Amino acid sequence: VGAAAVARGALASARRSRHAELALVDGAPAVVVAPRGVLQLVLLFELRDDRIVALDVVGAPERLAQLEVAVLA
Repeated sequence: VGAAAVARGALASARRSRHAELALVDGAPAVVVAPRGVLQLVLLFELRDDRIVALDVVGAPERLAQLEVAVLA
């Protein structure tokens, strides 16, 4: 994935940011977007040596339904 694709994804996510929450998803650090409690998007971070090395954007309803989400307070 190139920089332009990542930038487009970041802009799309920013529009939803008022609904974003930090969470653990399947035990991994993530940001979830769930307006009115309806999960719409998950940004999963892969960490290595305290650095983000990959980002997985999940928005497909069938994939979202399989995730275990724990919002961090």
